[in-house]
Amino acid sequence: MMKSYFVFLSRNKGYTLINFFGLSVSLMFVMLIGLYTWQEKSIDKQVANADRIEALGMSFDGTDACEGIHHYVGTQLRKHYPEIESACGVCHNGTWVSCGGDYLSASLLSADTTFFHVFDYKLLKGDRNSCLTADNSAVLTESFARKLFGSADPMGQTVTIDDTIRFRVTGIMQDLDNTVFCHTDMLTNFSQAKLYNMANSDEFFVKGSINYTGSSVFLLMRPGHSFIGRSHELTKFISTFWPHFQESWKCEVFTTPFSHLYLSKLDTNNDVTRRGNPTLINILMVATLLILLFAVTNYINLTVAISGRRAREMATRQLFGATRRRVFAKLVAESTLLCLVAWMVALLLAVAFAPVMGHQLDTTLQVSRLFSLACIGLSLLLIVVIGTLSGIIPGLITSRVKPIEIIKGTFVHQTKMVLSRVFIVFQNIITITMLGCALIMLAQLRHLVNAPLGFNKDNILVISTFNSGHPDAIHTFMDLLRRESCVAAASASMGTPLDGGNNNTFAFNGKAVSMQFFITDPYFMNVYGLTLKGGCKPQAHHFYINHEAEAEIKNIMGIRPQELLRKNPFYYADSLDVYGGRMNEFLIDNIQREQHPMFIDIQPHVDYPWAISIKVKGDPQTAFNTVADVYHTAFHKVMTDDDAKFADRIIQDKFHQEQQTSHLVTLFAFMAILISLLGLVAMATYYIGQRAKEIAIRKVFGSTRAQVRRRLIRTFMQYVAIAFVIGSLLTVWLMLHWMSQFSYRVVWWPWILVAGAVVFAVSLLAVFVQSWKAGNENPVNNIKQE
Repeated sequence: MMKSYFVFLSRNKGYTLINFFGLSVSLMFVMLIGLYTWQEKSIDKQVANADRIEALGMSFDGTDACEGIHHYVGTQLRKHYPEIESACGVCHNGTWVSCGGDYLSASLLSADTTFFHVFDYKLLKGDRNSCLTADNSAVLTESFARKLFGSADPMGQTVTIDDTIRFRVTGIMQDLDNTVFCHTDMLTNFSQAKLYNMANSDEFFVKGSINYTGSSVFLLMRPGHSFIGRSHELTKFISTFWPHFQESWKCEVFTTPFSHLYLSKLDTNNDVTRRGNPTLINILMVATLLILLFAVTNYINLTVAISGRRAREMATRQLFGATRRRVFAKLVAESTLLCLVAWMVALLLAVAFAPVMGHQLDTTLQVSRLFSLACIGLSLLLIVVIGTLSGIIPGLITSRVKPIEIIKGTFVHQTKMVLSRVFIVFQNIITITMLGCALIMLAQLRHLVNAPLGFNKDNILVISTFNSGHPDAIHTFMDLLRRESCVAAASASMGTPLDGGNNNTFAFNGKAVSMQFFITDPYFMNVYGLTLKGGCKPQAHHFYINHEAEAEIKNIMGIRPQELLRKNPFYYADSLDVYGGRMNEFLIDNIQREQHPMFIDIQPHVDYPWAISIKVKGDPQTAFNTVADVYHTAFHKVMTDDDAKFADRIIQDKFHQEQQTSHLVTLFAFMAILISLLGLVAMATYYIGQRAKEIAIRKVFGSTRAQVRRRLIRTFMQYVAIAFVIGSLLTVWLMLHWMSQFSYRVVWWPWILVAGAVVFAVSLLAVFVQSWKAGNENPVNNIKQE
């Protein structure tokens, strides 16, 4: 039954190649994006009590909603509300861990002893009920235990954190891979959180030193109970024990279902949990379906365009007794068979390109799931659906063929102009839209990354995960650094312009005052190119503020800047330091952030820095390697790319999700151009072939080669022109929505013209070659054939 179809495919190699390529590539994307979507939506679905766990969050002044709250809140809620079965607070810190050799960088979670009761993550060794009971207990993940101890049994062994703190390994847990929690190497008792930030501990909460969102707090509710929709009640209760809770901001406390947390739009300020990108998922699903639709429309378009080549076969089958239904079924079966073969090739392509796509998506695609019975069954159903949809229109048109239409030559005329115009316009609309969006996204992100922030960001290496131990080691490291020829300057500080420092919000005479503060050494301003008003030089034991901070001090606090530290001591700042003047403005974090009141206190040296900023000279990679060697000499620790990054890279990473989206949209735009190009080349070939007699007659009656070429090219280019108008309007609508999230915007409309020009040029190239051949062909050849 299929022999004639194979003969047809072998005789029409261009048709076969274009359709096979389009379907294989598009089905590969369907597999990979479908697998990615499934993985993202299945995060933490393995947690047995996920439907009863809720995460506490806060909103400030009705906006800036984030997941996280102080640990003390969970403790008090557990005491007051009997419907809470258990509560678990978690903090995150970067640290260094050793078992006797070099130190390894580690991601540490400090959690309550209820962690393994609230979450049923698999504990490979140890007792779930007691593994976090002791203050010095530590649970290692399986992979990190292997890094530290190799094949030896870690249970009962001692590990050292930051040179001085010793822990006993009391458990080994399965790696936290498919979870909302950040990458985790080690769990310790929550009592250790104060070693990294005292404001996260309960004992400092009652003293008024509070890190508002320093912890993630999870509530395991009893069956049938929930805090969803009870924000007002929670907020009112928390105000009873949280001093000045409503004075700093108009705070509101709420809960979010644990199973919804990963794909929520809540900010995460404490690095305990991570977020997926639901916008990216939706964009990828739509883009994948559009690419698949491109392939299907190419198949329909080309099959209809060359249906005349099979018309005799189908007419002959009808003359020998085949019904129209049988002819229709044969054509649908042929398209389904082509989809099946393309699916098998797509499966191999998906396995081959899964690592590349996984890298782009920041995940590991579990391609083994593509071979599961459920996935294969779903794939076969998809093949039948695509094959049927692809074959319906060609089947309806071809099965209606009458022998008399073939004799008259009217069958070709009926099919050549109806669907091709619609499909060509549709493909070009989508291609222009995708390419325009991709170009605008790339331009906007480049605009954001390169925006002036008021501080130097060139050739500055920042060691941001800095927990090194004794101050003597810090001073040794800084001295060694400054001796290196590739180091122009180096500074130790608590906070940098790149991370925004630390927010210090307090109530002064019943009014909320908020400032970003930085504790630095005298080299800090030189490294970042910060300057003072009047050209003054920064000095130790002095503090400096910007215009916004001066306004808050005078207008809200009602005092002079000189009185600031005496009236309200800052965290880590020396209350004896004196006011040194105003500094020139600079922005923190990125260009999107509003100007904040800022306070910089300069001390002779910083013993416990949060970051080391190094201004380097010469080749950046050579300087990085040199700093890494000095780092190892001073601390006996390996400095990795995750521990130290250049400032411009840090700024780029702040727009990681947007960059990821733009790069993937660009990839799909390229695929759309390629598939539509191939389809247009084939359509031009078949269309011009169908009009060969008309072209020959025109040339006989005096039309020049140039006139013939222009007429053929104009026929296709008018479709691109229509597509450009519609695609431009669609691009404007989409980009107005996307650009609304940015306060600092590039002039983006010219990129729509660029996208149109690119698609126009590609389409012109696709049609020009075939038109050139048709214009140069001897008309006698085609007239003879007729």
